Amino acid sequence: MDGITADRDRSGRFVLGNGARDAKRLRIAAKVKQLSADYDASTPAQKLLLWAAARNLDAAEVTRSAVTRERSTNVALRCLRSIPRRKKQRLTARELGL
Repeated sequence: MDGITADRDRSGRFVLGNGARDAKRLRIAAKVKQLSADYDASTPAQKLLLWAAARNLDAAEVTRSAVTRERSTNVALRCLRSIPRRKKQRLTARELGL
C-alpha cells in the first residue's frame, strides 16, 4: 500500500485514532446536518428525535439484513413524523427576475 487513503499511514498501517466508531459518529453527524435542513427541530426533545432518526437511518444504510434495514427505516420515519418540516420559501416573480 502506498498510503493514499486517509485512514492509513505510508506503510499501510492504520493511523492512531482511526476506528469504526469515529466513522459512524461522522456519518451520523452529517445525517443530522442534512435532516436539520429539512426539519424544524426547535425543542430539545425534537433534537433528540432528530439524532435518533439519524442513527436509525445510518443503521439502515450499513446493515446487510433486509429485516433490520426495514425496521430501522420505519423507526426513523416514526421519529421524523413528530418533528415539523421547515416551510419552503417560495420565490416571488421579482426575485426570479421576471
